[in-house]
Amino acid sequence: MAGAQETVPNDRKPSSMRAIGGRLFETVGPYSVIVGIIVLWEASAQWGDIDPFLLPAFSTVMSRFFADLFSGKMLMNAGLTLWRALTAFGIAGLLGVTLGILMARTVPVRWFSIPSFPSGCRRRKSRCFRFSCCGSACSTRRRS
Repeated sequence: MAGAQETVPNDRKPSSMRAIGGRLFETVGPYSVIVGIIVLWEASAQWGDIDPFLLPAFSTVMSRFFADLFSGKMLMNAGLTLWRALTAFGIAGLLGVTLGILMARTVPVRWFSIPSFPSGCRRRKSRCFRFSCCGSACSTRRRS
């Protein structure tokens, strides 16, 4: 029965208005949340209860954004901000790797950096609780 078409009862057929509304919601729906947040932001800033220094109006922010973008200040400030963020990330990474190497190689640094009450520790009967979850690499763990 390759040529036979399946019939759908009339109460199950989608109306053309419902189909159009569904397609419209699929295309416009995700943007309605963003538009709603912007409208709420503008209304709460214009209402006057919040200090404009803490919450400027959306229109004020956009006018300042485009003024800085067209004057050339935006790209310079964005570059400086990116440079500061990357520099801080590099310093943090360097300090983290250095501390990790020191923790692996020296017992006093390992002792100082391991928390007193490690989370997820399953050993309850241990004489030296501080090093109970440290594993076999810990040379200061007491042997029973």
